[in-house]
Amino acid sequence: MKTQTKYISVISALLIGTGISAQTLQDAIRLTDDEQFPKAKTTFDQLVAKDPTNGDNFFYYGDLLLKSDDPEGAKAQFQKGIDINATNPLVHIGMARYSLSSGKADDGMKEIAYAQALIATEVGKKGTTLTPQRQAQLDLEMAKSLLAATAPDFQAALDLTAKAEKLDPKNPDVFLTRGDILYKKNPVEGSAPVTNYTNAAKLDAKSCKAYVRIGNLYANGKNMQSAIGYYNLALKIDSTFAPAYRLRGEAQYQIGKFDSASYSYSKYLALNPDCYSRYRYCAFLYKSGDFDNSIKQGQQVLQCDSTISVVYRIVGRSYLDMKTPDAAKCVDYFNKFFAKQKLYGKPALLADDYIYRARGYAKQNMDSLAIMDYEAGLKTDTSRKDIYFELGGEYFKMKKYDQAAATYKKKIDGNPAKANISDYNAYGRSLFLQKDYVNADSAFKKVCVLDPKNPIGWYWRGRCNASLDPDVKSDSARKFYEAFYDLAIADKDKNKKELIVAGKYFASYNYIRKNYACSKAWFQFVLELDPNDGNVKSQLDTDKSLKAVAAASDLSTCRMGK
Repeated sequence: MKTQTKYISVISALLIGTGISAQTLQDAIRLTDDEQFPKAKTTFDQLVAKDPTNGDNFFYYGDLLLKSDDPEGAKAQFQKGIDINATNPLVHIGMARYSLSSGKADDGMKEIAYAQALIATEVGKKGTTLTPQRQAQLDLEMAKSLLAATAPDFQAALDLTAKAEKLDPKNPDVFLTRGDILYKKNPVEGSAPVTNYTNAAKLDAKSCKAYVRIGNLYANGKNMQSAIGYYNLALKIDSTFAPAYRLRGEAQYQIGKFDSASYSYSKYLALNPDCYSRYRYCAFLYKSGDFDNSIKQGQQVLQCDSTISVVYRIVGRSYLDMKTPDAAKCVDYFNKFFAKQKLYGKPALLADDYIYRARGYAKQNMDSLAIMDYEAGLKTDTSRKDIYFELGGEYFKMKKYDQAAATYKKKIDGNPAKANISDYNAYGRSLFLQKDYVNADSAFKKVCVLDPKNPIGWYWRGRCNASLDPDVKSDSARKFYEAFYDLAIADKDKNKKELIVAGKYFASYNYIRKNYACSKAWFQFVLELDPNDGNVKSQLDTDKSLKAVAAASDLSTCRMGK
């Protein structure tokens, strides 16, 4: 793909720039909105050094760190704000945002309540500095914090925007925030969010944020052409708003307009010439499934700033997810990722970090190390019952069939409603190889129930029952093998190995019952599938009973009840 290669090379040619000129809180907030996170961080460092008692600086500094994937750093800034300026409601709203977005709902709501109590003591107080505009700002930040929660309280957040609108009806942030809440509450219904975003645009004609949000709404709905139209409208209003270029580039990339995407991303990185912006681009390429170029960009990011440890994770995953996986490099990058994570304490470890490295080990037949990582993944996230399947596979490869069976059973028992054919098939085979034929048969029975058209369940039920009846005294195995044969015969090549096993069983079944014509027919069937089977050849050539048969029966007559 020449255009895609050109897309990558144009962006790679951009130079990393430096320089900080912003000195005010509004400048720092603008840098945050513009995704110039390193510059914003430097500016906030300058601000808190100049004015260490201003809680607002700590709130917006913490908000920046949340947006740049550093929740613990954000928590530290919010706490500093509380320690220094405890009567400022904004720093408590910040701590609420950290807690709610981290799944600590009770702690978050306590901070919200405390902030509301501080506001209530100031409302109507003689000589108060709490203007209606400031109160509206606090209400909107509380609404955003509620929206950031792992389990958002949409109605409470909407109520806060209504309160803010009464206090400051011409504040465009009221309508931007309400639009965000409504869209997150119901992503399928876009008319209400768009109405609010449009109202925000009318109140602030110089801001492009509303049009960027409408573009995001269309992009999330996979309508990239409309999304691009709104991003273009946003850039017409403010040609320096870098996120609009990034988002337009992502939308163009999704519909294969690589040259246009190249231009958009070059503009984004020209406005945000820093390592973190390149990281965002690397992450986007990974999410888009362009693993080869994600690796290239990731390596450039690490040359630029090796402390952005999450990039080791992305590159490690890319090496395993690419068309021709490189398991050794996957493991190498995850080893580096774990070392960096331990050094910096971020980002938080995920179960998938261990799982990806485990898969890398498994592909190199380093099964003991793979098992250790799968188990570490389970400890990291006990809800990930799916990990048991891969862990069971490692035990199975090592011929530890008892541990494999126990592990597969944990997968099944963890969520029986979602247990599938692969789960029961793997569990049944592990039991079969332990010669626990009764329980293995029960497992394969579930396979047959889940998909009666799949021959594999009937095949293994045949094998289990044949093992339970080695002298072939009953028809218990025959009925399952016949069900298997009826389904499998349509694709002899695919099912050849199993058809040979079934054919030999049928030959033996009929031989024991002195039905030599059918026995001979089944032996000949097996020989057709495998002409080099010496045992079958010898049986047909030397067995007197089989040789005495004038002509083998037609297989269709050698069936139960026929």
